[in-house]
Amino acid sequence: MIIGLGFSTEIPVGYKGIVVPRSSISKTDWILANSIGVIDADYRGEWMMVFKCLGEMIYHPLPFGVGDRCGQIYFEQIAPFEIEEVEDLSDTERGEGGFGSTGKS
Repeated sequence: MIIGLGFSTEIPVGYKGIVVPRSSISKTDWILANSIGVIDADYRGEWMMVFKCLGEMIYHPLPFGVGDRCGQIYFEQIAPFEIEEVEDLSDTERGEGGFGSTGKS
C-alpha cells in the first residue's frame, strides 16, 4: 500500500532524507516494505511510504487515516569517501565473527 505524504522537498546536495515508521506500527500487522525509505537530494516528487501487511488486509486494515502520523523523517549528511582495494584487512578482536558474535560473556 503506497501512502503519499502530501509534500515534496529540495534536500541540499550532500544530504539524504530518511523515512522510518513510527514505533506504534509494531502493534499492528503492518511493516514499512523496505525497512526505511531513502530520499535522494535530486528527488523532487511527493514523499511516499510503502507499507506491507503481514496478515490478510481484510482482517488488518491499514491503521492510518488521512492526516494521521504514519512515519518519522530525519536527514543525514553523506560523508565523502574513497574506496581502496587491498589484499588484507587489519586484525580486530571480533575478526570475522558475524551475527550474534558480540556481547557474549
